[in-house]
Amino acid sequence: MFRGFQGELENVYEEKNRLADDMAGAMDKIFSSVFKTQPYAYPIIGSTESLKNPRLSDMEAFYKQYYVAPNMGLILCGDITVDESLTTLLEQTFGRIQSGTQPERRYSPMPDITKNEQYEITLPIPLLSMEAMVFKSPTDYDADAEAFELANKLLSNGKAGLLDSLTNEHKVMLALAMNLPLNDAAGAAIAIVPKLLGKMKTAEERVMENISGRSALLVKAFSNGRSWQEVLDKVEHIRQLTKEDVIAAAKKYYSANHITLAKKYGMPKKETLQQPGYKPISPKNMDAKSAFALQLEQIPVKESAIRTVDFANDITTRQLGDHATLYYKENPMNNIFSFTLRYKDGKLHTPKLDMLSAY
Repeated sequence: MFRGFQGELENVYEEKNRLADDMAGAMDKIFSSVFKTQPYAYPIIGSTESLKNPRLSDMEAFYKQYYVAPNMGLILCGDITVDESLTTLLEQTFGRIQSGTQPERRYSPMPDITKNEQYEITLPIPLLSMEAMVFKSPTDYDADAEAFELANKLLSNGKAGLLDSLTNEHKVMLALAMNLPLNDAAGAAIAIVPKLLGKMKTAEERVMENISGRSALLVKAFSNGRSWQEVLDKVEHIRQLTKEDVIAAAKKYYSANHITLAKKYGMPKKETLQQPGYKPISPKNMDAKSAFALQLEQIPVKESAIRTVDFANDITTRQLGDHATLYYKENPMNNIFSFTLRYKDGKLHTPKLDMLSAY
């Protein structure tokens, strides 16, 4: 199980050093300032001290505690019929997974901000001043999560939000509001970058229009301990939002105490790790194959039929005039539609179109 320990440890050291070059230390400082002693305050890759002293016994204990059947989920999304034959197949294939005790789920909510605080974050970015105010905010499944998200969209949506207007009118270089939801906690931030010194429901429904989007939602729901019905209820809740709900959520979270993060110019301190200096491992039986690998090789590969669009039967075509043709297909998933205009011209024939599209 841990035969790749040496090589993987070297990879982790390299990744840790690369993150230090990418200013990951600044993000670590932000999370430690916001979450204090909660698990979210610590970098996922581990601290320099812990990586210098890895113990196989700790890894083995972690594996045996969490990699057990009661703590796993199998996500199937697509044209699937749930019947006895499928259940039997799953039992034969996944029934070999080690059983065990369901690990206790420990929640790590964001600590209450009892008073206004301020921290400096060192960044090697000259000339620009930056500041962000961090507030405690609702997680995805709190009762007022959708109302608060809509309030954020009204503040900042990249085009016509209240904070966007500060950027559009050149009063600041950047102003935006964002919500950063984690599994057990969430924080909202209003970020401002001054000048140099001297549509929610639709988005949720679009995610469900394809298999990859629904699969991602299923995985997220399982990891958060939520049911699929709760995911569907979340979309329905968005439909029922009122103006009063949005105002109440904005007042509740943005009028509370907050943490101010101010940029300080400088080079953040880097912690680099030297490679452990292990001797290369010469693995044995490199050409050997396990019984399971041999079994996989014997499974025949089925030819997949290519499903192309039949313009004669799959799409409704209507001539709108001498120069316009409408191609129409009903959305079977929801009432969202997209509308695209295509002209028989291009940038090779008319180079100025390239500038026009970005105007």
